[in-house]
Amino acid sequence: MPLPTVILPGYLESAIAYRQLEQSLQELGFPAITVPLRKRDCFPTLAGRPVTSPEILPNWIQYLA
Repeated sequence: MPLPTVILPGYLESAIAYRQLEQSLQELGFPAITVPLRKRDCFPTLAGRPVTSPEILPNWIQYLA
């Protein structure tokens, strides 16, 4: 069984843009999930904060748990 693939949307892009990639991977037999980020979730990183900042990280952990 392949390891799961977690897709983390890129800078200023929402999870919607990665939906097709997620579905394609699943059709090929790879378990895949996209972290449901919104474009505005990336704004703190533009100010120099890491993606592990308290404003962003709890949303990811809650979703993936």
